[in-house]
Amino acid sequence: MRSTFYGLEIARSGLFTSQQGLSLTGHNIDNANTVGYTRQRMVTKSIEPPVNTGLLRSPSKGQIGGGVDVIAIDQIRDSFLDMQFRRENTTRGEWTAKTNALQYIEDVFREPSEAGINQSIAELFDSLQELAKYPESKEIRSLVRQDSIKLTETIRHDESQLKQLRREQDTAINIAVMDINDIIVNIRDLNEQIFKFEIDGEVANDLRDRRNLLMDELSELIEVDYYETPDGRFRVDIAGMPLVDHVHVNKLETVLVEDSVVDGQIYEVKWEGIDKKVPINGGRLRGLIDM
Repeated sequence: MRSTFYGLEIARSGLFTSQQGLSLTGHNIDNANTVGYTRQRMVTKSIEPPVNTGLLRSPSKGQIGGGVDVIAIDQIRDSFLDMQFRRENTTRGEWTAKTNALQYIEDVFREPSEAGINQSIAELFDSLQELAKYPESKEIRSLVRQDSIKLTETIRHDESQLKQLRREQDTAINIAVMDINDIIVNIRDLNEQIFKFEIDGEVANDLRDRRNLLMDELSELIEVDYYETPDGRFRVDIAGMPLVDHVHVNKLETVLVEDSVVDGQIYEVKWEGIDKKVPINGGRLRGLIDM
């Protein structure tokens, strides 16, 4: 026979589990609009009945369990989908940067239009043909001069606009590198917090949400690989070189170098403190550099 207190213990475990479930439900509802939050669920298991041996062993053939116990609070999240999203997010970041620059260039050249280079060239050739017919005409000579000035001014205007775009791209490259450095420092800090919190078997779900959100932001800026070891150490790589190695970071920096193609200086991204170029294979940073 079980004591009355055994039945009370079963009831206590059920009430305690239900109370935790209500608290978790409230937590999920409160964060329904929180960016980066992952819905959580409670994992429970039945408590096995105690095994009695010896003279006091119960002759009953049925064994009554000890109630229910909470063994974990899991996140409803798929790591494979995270990897797919971040891979596509890298591609989206690259082509968004390229699209913005190319749209700016389209607006600069305004083709076809009545004020673009093509129209100015056509007007100049028309006036030159008229001058070939009537070389003694002062009016046509004056028209050729005006059309030549118009073409020159149009080309100079477009050139200044393209130079302005290039300066803006340089600024955007610097900002992107600074954003990457800020993100990896925050990831490093979260790695340390998560590792300390989970060292005794707990799961830092909300801290992991913050880290996942930072990884989403990072994947939009640059192509990275990442993984977590079984002992909870998190690493982010760029082409095999650690960007974040658990609680250590390798920052990036921009350096001006001479480039024969553009006949001037362009920004290169290198590892901070190391004269080694960073392989940038995707993300917004790749798009900015290409443009």
